[in-house]
Amino acid sequence: MKQLSYLAILGLIIFNACGNASKSPAEKITDAVEQAINDAPATGASSKVYDIKSGYIKYSMNEDMTHEIWFDDFGALQREETSMMMMGEKYGNCAIVKDGYRYTYSFDETTGSKVKFAPVRAANYDKPTAREIEQYGIEILKNEVVVGKDCKVYSIKQPVKSTVWVWNNIPLKSVTLFGGSEVKMVALEISESAVDASRFELPQGITFTEM
Repeated sequence: MKQLSYLAILGLIIFNACGNASKSPAEKITDAVEQAINDAPATGASSKVYDIKSGYIKYSMNEDMTHEIWFDDFGALQREETSMMMMGEKYGNCAIVKDGYRYTYSFDETTGSKVKFAPVRAANYDKPTAREIEQYGIEILKNEVVVGKDCKVYSIKQPVKSTVWVWNNIPLKSVTLFGGSEVKMVALEISESAVDASRFELPQGITFTEM
């Protein structure tokens, strides 16, 4: 399995997300994340993706897109949706992690893909190594509150200039400068409550092909 390090691939996600004008913003972000996962170095699996057993996070992405995450069993079960509303219709993509697989599909398609998945921690913000601090130009700033959570704040110079607000190893806000433009993602809601099991059910009418 591969580890998705936010510090290492932030620039790749933004670059790819901004680069394909033929796709919707939601598709660009999802494709970029998928490529970043594929390009990340292999690593051993961990029993926990999150430090919290269950929860829900809703993000606003540049104010016109929404990214939502539901998870249970410390991330062994996950659901992610990236979407936007256009002409009263919801467009975007969904990924569901369950039974050792990651299932991905678009809302307007009848086919999707599935790949083997093993839980891995996304990143470790709490203890950046001296090498990471030097490589990414990390500076630890004064704590700030985001959606009621006391966040550690990190300024990062590489691969692109950005600032990240982190709570319990979960980014709740990020502001990134890319090509003279500011890309912003901020949590609007966060809950540590149990998630209904129906959130992790696969949709009817979609055929998933194993990759």
